Amino acid sequence: TNAIINTGAGMAMAYHAGVPLEDMEFIQFHPTGLFTTHILMTEGARGEGGYLVNGLGERFMERYAPKFMELAPRDITARSAITEIMEGRGIDGGGYVHLDLRHLGAEKIIERLPGIRDLAIHFEGVDPIEEPIPVVPVQHYTMGGIDTDVDGATRMPGLYAAGECACVSVHGANRLGGNSLLETIVFGRRAGAEVVRYLDGLTEKRPNARSAFAALQAVEDRVQALADREGTEDGYALRTEMTVLMKEHFGLFRDEA
Repeated sequence: TNAIINTGAGMAMAYHAGVPLEDMEFIQFHPTGLFTTHILMTEGARGEGGYLVNGLGERFMERYAPKFMELAPRDITARSAITEIMEGRGIDGGGYVHLDLRHLGAEKIIERLPGIRDLAIHFEGVDPIEEPIPVVPVQHYTMGGIDTDVDGATRMPGLYAAGECACVSVHGANRLGGNSLLETIVFGRRAGAEVVRYLDGLTEKRPNARSAFAALQAVEDRVQALADREGTEDGYALRTEMTVLMKEHFGLFRDEA
């Protein structure tokens, strides 16, 4: 569900510098992303009363979580939708289900879910006032990240991390909705305070300009070397192949092997 600009570079930089990453195997899937772009359709759509409907016109969550229906936890709802799709009950037997808001009425959708409507119109060509939205479970969040303590400190002196790139390991294997605020507000504040304390304890306050320039030059040289290559591999074809492999082997369902 992330924007293209979110590349995971924060984690990668720390990892390449020898700092361990933690909990990288714990991936959260969100039950409702737009079918073609995987842009997130927020939980608020179901919180306002939206239905999840399969190709038979059934509110299929009745089969999996009759007490909570569409308000069941993310992991249960996502696995339920994928099960419907895998068993051939997707829309027209295809790879998605419907998020239906039509019964909420135009006034409520415009007032309470204007962002959802805007995204559905612009990225899926569907006005949820008139038609149901095609959705599919999508990879949403990784619990893992740069291994830090409760003050954002890593095992490398002077390197601190907080937020999405960090792993204080407060989530276990499945992040709860409000816990994103915990990552940014609580541990962001603690990390900031710890950075100030760390800097106050340094005898040499200024970085060495020459070494900084050398590091920058090395990165620029590496990027230029990549840009100068003349390989024939089709990056788009590789991405498509990787997507299929990830869906088959690293999706919502995995066995021990």
